[in-house]
Amino acid sequence: MQIPTLHGLPEAARREWRALEAETDPQLLLEAALNFAQRQEAAGRLDAAAELYAAVIQEADAVGAEQVQPLRARAQAHLDAVLGRGAAGPRAEFLLRNLARQSSDPTMLFAMGAAGAVFRVTRLATLSRLVSTPHPGILTQLIGAGRLASLTGFALEAPAFTLAARLGSEALGRQQDWSGAALGRDIAS
Repeated sequence: MQIPTLHGLPEAARREWRALEAETDPQLLLEAALNFAQRQEAAGRLDAAAELYAAVIQEADAVGAEQVQPLRARAQAHLDAVLGRGAAGPRAEFLLRNLARQSSDPTMLFAMGAAGAVFRVTRLATLSRLVSTPHPGILTQLIGAGRLASLTGFALEAPAFTLAARLGSEALGRQQDWSGAALGRDIAS
């Protein structure tokens, strides 16, 4: 089986994965890998879970046996739900399952508060500058000072949310990927 990199997994999970790799029966290996991926998803390690689901799909395609196709279908359904595509039922189940956990997470509460404060302060500062200008610019005349100030606030709110969430997670001891690609992906989402 193609070994995924499994970024950010705790040592116990990496040991479990190494033990699973010793399995020689393809069907048992795929079943165990799928169960391992589901446990990673339940633990909130979605990147690792998505990697594992993709590895199960790839290995099931390589094996090609009819008895592993149900495992492939289950892995594909889970991967689609994690990625936000596919049937509405599994996507809704995934989102609702994570709603309570994410909405009560202290890092998310901190990030929402910090991002809201950045939005309000930026909007206030921008609006005060736009209103105090004796000759408004073309953009202010087209969309209005309030809308322009809101757009400016929103432009800073998204990165503030991402950075506050990452800082909160770091403060709680959760490992973070601080690479430019990861930050860009988080800000864009």
